[in-house]
Amino acid sequence: MILLSHISKNLISMRVERNALIIQLITSLYCIVLPVAGAEVSIDGLTPIKDAGQSLSNPTFIKTDPNQQLDCKCDNGTCVMDGDKTVCICDPGFGKIGETTCKECECGAGFSCTFDVGFFSTAKKCLCTEGFVERNGVCKECNCGKTGDCEINAKGAKICRCHSGYFEINGHCEDCACGFENATCQMIDGIKFCACPSGYRDNRGFCEDIDECLDNKTCPLSNTLCINLPGSYKCVCKDGYQPINFQGDPRYTSCRENNASWHHVNVVLIVLLVASLVTLLGVMLIKRRRSFLMSRSINAYETL
Repeated sequence: MILLSHISKNLISMRVERNALIIQLITSLYCIVLPVAGAEVSIDGLTPIKDAGQSLSNPTFIKTDPNQQLDCKCDNGTCVMDGDKTVCICDPGFGKIGETTCKECECGAGFSCTFDVGFFSTAKKCLCTEGFVERNGVCKECNCGKTGDCEINAKGAKICRCHSGYFEINGHCEDCACGFENATCQMIDGIKFCACPSGYRDNRGFCEDIDECLDNKTCPLSNTLCINLPGSYKCVCKDGYQPINFQGDPRYTSCRENNASWHHVNVVLIVLLVASLVTLLGVMLIKRRRSFLMSRSINAYETL
């Protein structure tokens, strides 16, 4: 590692001869990593000073903030100002193991961690993002959706702990809805079944109304009709009939002809009776007239 001191306020160029790497510096203190061990460095107007504790053949990369204090150290991280003090912020994939040291987490690509330094040992905890869980010190993908919690068992298999009312379907927690408020949903071997209330049946995971009127025996009496209702049905009397009584089961509703029908029948009967009487009276009058005429004719003949 090379420290650059006495930097002027003008821009200064640094050239690494072998890699043609050009870095422009502004007034501040920077740490520079040589890309190749033993590379030559030429800096106009400045004298490189070798750090007593570092070797140019094994450089260390320390990123620093331009406004940080000169005594800040943050291995595998970045020093930032927090009020009047500097704080070491670890790079992604590293966790702080000391005030100025960040250690690689090895939790998987891009995952950070924390280290709990104890007296005899140091425990690591991976900070896995949503959709991942820690297993054997590594963040593994484990996503059951927002309605369930995911776990990885000892064999490395994913287990979904779905919330109430949700069931695992193809590795995700899905809503178990049957399309009816009082229906009970059950998952058996990954297949959804609905325990529907009376008058409904399961149709591919939804409770469907049963049309009882499709069965001709639902309302067995000849003078009744079947009316389908949501979850039920009822038997009603046909036109011209009225119910006699109702004893709870609509199948056994008895019907009789209503008063209007009897009135209509009575009128017809009276008309027929009157017509019959008129006809009979006419026949009787015709017979009497014939009898009278015949009797008169006989008397006239005898007189002659």
